[in-house]
Amino acid sequence: EAPLASVFVTAYLGEAVFMQKPTYRQVFQTVLKYSPALFLCQLLIRGILPTWLLLSMMDIYGDNVGTEVFLWMLAIYSALFRSVRPYINEIILLEKNPIRGRGPQAITIGKRSGHLHGSSSGDLFGRWLASALLASSLLVIILIALYLAVGVLIGQYEFTWTFVALIYPAAFWVVVGFYSVVRYLDYLDLRIRYEGWEVELLMRAEAAKLAGKVW
Repeated sequence: EAPLASVFVTAYLGEAVFMQKPTYRQVFQTVLKYSPALFLCQLLIRGILPTWLLLSMMDIYGDNVGTEVFLWMLAIYSALFRSVRPYINEIILLEKNPIRGRGPQAITIGKRSGHLHGSSSGDLFGRWLASALLASSLLVIILIALYLAVGVLIGQYEFTWTFVALIYPAAFWVVVGFYSVVRYLDYLDLRIRYEGWEVELLMRAEAAKLAGKVW
């Protein structure tokens, strides 16, 4: 759910790069305008909605072996998909590609995702793995710090309902917000390294053609 929840952060960062100070209304309008594409790509294709449906079908006191197997399969599928196609929010909200093109030359979300991610899948998987390990470590560090801080303040070192219901989700979403910014910077880095290099090669080729015509 983290990439879906970070769409507002992505929209804000994208606008902030090219505008002086985007308003919350502009960010909300951008997300609302492209919500159908987000619904299709994040909720359906990447498995969030099927996971919610399976979880709602689970019986707390019953046998859920079959449902748990499907949940594990969805988790593996979603993790692999996101590891090699991480920048779908940026493609939808910042590059504003359509779901379906009006002609064969139109650059749709699928075509743009394949072009952006296809040539660097191995690098992206390595980055995803490193980010997952670092994010997990950061979450553990924050939880330990909060656990010790609460214990020092109230003199009670135990996992109460307050810790589980409030402190743990707060620590989790702090990590999610931080890595939303990290993912956006990785997206910019990928475009600069690969697409900027392609532009340079095209310019060199055109310069060579012009030099040949001059001589």
